[in-house]
Amino acid sequence: MTDGPHEANKISFNRRDLFPIIVAVFLLSIYSEATMANKFRRLMIALLMTATLGTAAKAADAPPRQFRIGFLEAGECIGHAILGNEYLRQLRALVPDSIEIVSVPYAYKSAGWKRDTCRAMAAELATIPELDLVVAMGPWAIEDLLEAGFKRPIVGMYRVDPYAEGLLDSAYRPRVANLTVHARPKIESDMAAIKEIINPSRLGVIYFHSGDERKTVLEHMRQVAGNLGMEIVATEGYDMHGTFAFFKAYKALRGSVDALYVLPFWGMDATKTSEFLNMVISDRVPVFSWEGRHIVDRGAVASNAGYTMVAEALFNAEKTVRIIAGETPADLPIFFADPPGLIVNSASARQSGVSMSNLLLAEAQVVKAPLGEDVIRFDLKQAVGQSLEQSPGFLARYESVEAASQAVGTARSAYLPQLGADFSATHFDDNTVANSRHEIDQDRYAGRILLRQKLFSMETIRNIRSAKQRQDVETSDLRKARLDLELATEVAYLDYISAGERLDLILEHRDQTDRYFEYAWARFRIDSTGEADVVRWEQERNSATANVALAERTLDVARVTLNALLNRPTDEPLAASAEPFNPDRAGFDYTEMRQSMLYPTERARMEEFLLQEAHGNNPALNAMVSRVKLRESLLARNKARFYPSLELEAAFNTIDELQDQPPDFSEEATTWYVKGIISLPLFQGGERFRNRDRLKAELNEIEFQRDDVFLGVARDIGAGVAELTAQAWSLHRFSRSDELSARQLAMVATDYEADRASLVEVLDARRNHLETRLQTLDARYGFYRAMAGIVHTVGWSADEAGDDFRTVFLERWREFAQAKK
Repeated sequence: MTDGPHEANKISFNRRDLFPIIVAVFLLSIYSEATMANKFRRLMIALLMTATLGTAAKAADAPPRQFRIGFLEAGECIGHAILGNEYLRQLRALVPDSIEIVSVPYAYKSAGWKRDTCRAMAAELATIPELDLVVAMGPWAIEDLLEAGFKRPIVGMYRVDPYAEGLLDSAYRPRVANLTVHARPKIESDMAAIKEIINPSRLGVIYFHSGDERKTVLEHMRQVAGNLGMEIVATEGYDMHGTFAFFKAYKALRGSVDALYVLPFWGMDATKTSEFLNMVISDRVPVFSWEGRHIVDRGAVASNAGYTMVAEALFNAEKTVRIIAGETPADLPIFFADPPGLIVNSASARQSGVSMSNLLLAEAQVVKAPLGEDVIRFDLKQAVGQSLEQSPGFLARYESVEAASQAVGTARSAYLPQLGADFSATHFDDNTVANSRHEIDQDRYAGRILLRQKLFSMETIRNIRSAKQRQDVETSDLRKARLDLELATEVAYLDYISAGERLDLILEHRDQTDRYFEYAWARFRIDSTGEADVVRWEQERNSATANVALAERTLDVARVTLNALLNRPTDEPLAASAEPFNPDRAGFDYTEMRQSMLYPTERARMEEFLLQEAHGNNPALNAMVSRVKLRESLLARNKARFYPSLELEAAFNTIDELQDQPPDFSEEATTWYVKGIISLPLFQGGERFRNRDRLKAELNEIEFQRDDVFLGVARDIGAGVAELTAQAWSLHRFSRSDELSARQLAMVATDYEADRASLVEVLDARRNHLETRLQTLDARYGFYRAMAGIVHTVGWSADEAGDDFRTVFLERWREFAQAKK
C-alpha cells in the first residue's frame, strides 16, 4: 500500500449494500465488452470496483479490502520465482488503492517436484477458506487443485501446451469455470529461430510432460521442424524418485544431435541449470531455450522468448484484475504470444561453434560474454608499470641517457694519462747492409713507451662540463618521457573503464526499453489498444541498439589504445579495475577538496603551491634550464679555445740496430726524455668568432623557450585547477540530478506500468535519467583526468611513488593543507 495523498481517499462500505452495485458492474461489463474500447472498459471496471467497495462512503481512513492469493508450484525453479514476483508486483500496481493484494505466506506451497506431495498440498489449499485465488505454476498443479475440489479462481501459468495437456476443451476454453490458463504458442517461432541461428540437421529435444500430452506435443514439433528440414530426436529421464533428470536425458542424446532444444527446466535450481548448460556447451552442442533470458544468462546460446517475463506477468495480472471485478475465469483470454525478440549469449555461441551475422546480433539482445580466467587483470598501478617496462619509445630514451653518460666519461678521459707503447722488428736484405758505411745488423729491433698527460686545458674542462649538461638534458627528457607515458597510460586507462561503464549504462537503457516494449506489446495483445506505443517503443529500441553499437566502438577503440601502450596485441581482451575511481571515492575526494576549490583565495593558494612544486619537479622546465646551461657551457668552450694549454710528455726508448764489436764498440740501446709543451692558438681563420655568434643566438633562443615553457606550465596548472574545479562542481550537481531523475523515473515508471502515465511521460523520464547518468559519468572521469593532468604538469611521478596519481595528488595536497594551518 502507498502512503500519503491516497490515504485521504480510502472509503469504507457496508457489504449489505453491495448487491445493486455488483449487478450494475456486471451489466456494464457485458455492455462494455460489446461496445466500448477495451482499455476504457478496464478503466470503468476499476472505477466501479472502487465505488463498489465504497458504497457506504463513511470514513476516509477505512482499511482497504484484502484480496488473498495463494501459490502452488510443482517445485522450485528459476522461471517460477521470476514470474511469480513480477506477477505480484504488476498486480499491486494495477488494482486501485481500495484493494490490498496479500500473498498469504502459509498458502505458498512448493511440492519439491514430487507428485504425491503436490496432491497433498493442493488438498491443504482447498481447506483454507480465506483464499480468494490460487496461482498454479508448472506441471500437475492445476490438475491437483481441481482434483482436490478447489472451487475458487485458479490462474494457471508456466505450462507448455494447455490444450494438449487436457486443460482446454475443443473450443479452447477451460474445462472448468474457475480456471484460466496461459497458452504460449512458441513451437513455430522457436523452430524458425533455431533454423536461422543454428541450422541443425538433428535437433535433440528434452521435454518433460505433465500428463499424457507428450506424444501430441512432440508430433506437432516434428511436423514444424520437418517443414524446416530438421529431424527431432526427443528424450526424457527420471531419477529414483520420479523427478525429472536432465543429465540422464542428455546422456541418451550425447554425440547424436547437432543442437539441443530444452523446454522448461523443471526440477533444476540455478546451480544445476548452469552446470547442465556448461556441460552441453563444452560438448560444442548449442542449446536453445524455451524459457527466456534467465536461462540464456546461465549459458544457453539463445532463446526466442521475451527479455524478462514482463508481458506474461502483465497478461496474467490483467486477468486477475478482471477476476477481482467479478468476471468468470474461464471467460478470460487464453492465448498470449511472447513479444518478438531474440536473446543471444555470445560466449556460449562462440564456445559451441555457432557463428552469427552482425545483422542478427544487432537485432538481438546480447548477453555480454564474461571475461575468462586467463584474461590478464590490471589495476592502474600495474598498467602504468607495464607500459614503462614495455614501451619501445621509453626504452629508447633510456639508451639516450646511457649514451650521454658515456659521453661524459669520454670527455673526462681527456684528462687521464695517455700511455702508449710501440715495438718493431725489421730485417734488411744484403744490399742494405753492403751499402752502409757502418756495420749494421740485418735484423733490427726497437721499442718505445710514451706517456702524455694534460696538465691544463680550458677547452677540455669546458668539454667535460658541456657533456655533463647534455647528460642533464637527456635525464630531464627521460623523466619527461616517463611522465608523458604515465599520463598517456592513465588517460587511456580512464577512457577504457569509463567506456565500459558507459556501455553498461546504455545496455541497461536498452534493456529497459525492451521491458517497456513488452508492456506495450502485452497491452496491445490483451485489448487491442496502444498500437502506437508498440511502434514507438520499437523505434526507441532501434535507436538504443544504434547507441549500443557506438558505445561498443568507443570501448573497442579505448581497448586498442590501452593495449598498444601496454605493448600487447591490440585486440586482446583485458580487465581493468575501476576501484579507485568509483562514485563513492569521487564524492569523498570532492568533499575533501571542496574548501580549496570554492573560494578564489584558497584556489589561488592552491595554484601557487602547485606552481612552486613544478619549479623543482616539472621535467620540461628542468630540461629547458639544462639546455640553457648547455648553451652557456658551449659558449664558454668556444672562448676556451684561445686559452693556452699545458701538456707533459715523457718517453723511454730502446733500440738495437748496430753490430756490437766488443771491446772496441758497443751500441747504447736505451734513451729517455721528459718535456713540457705549451700550446697557444693564434689565429684559426675567424671560425671561432662565427661559432661564438651562433652560440650566443642559440643561447638567446633557448632562454626565450625556457620562459615560454615556464609560462606554459603556469598556464597548464591554472587551466588544470579550473578544469578540476569545474568537473568537481559538475559532478556534485550531476550526482544530485542523477538521484532526482532516478526518483522521477521510478514514480513515472510505476504509473506507466499501472497504465496511469503516458508513453511520452515515461519516455521523457527514461531519456532524462540516462542523460544525467552519462553526464555524471563524464564529470566523474573528467574530474580524475584533470587531476592526472595536474600531477603530470607539476612533475610528480605516481610510478616512482609506488601508487596511483589520485593518491599522490591527495597526499601532497594534504601536506600543503596541513602546512598552511
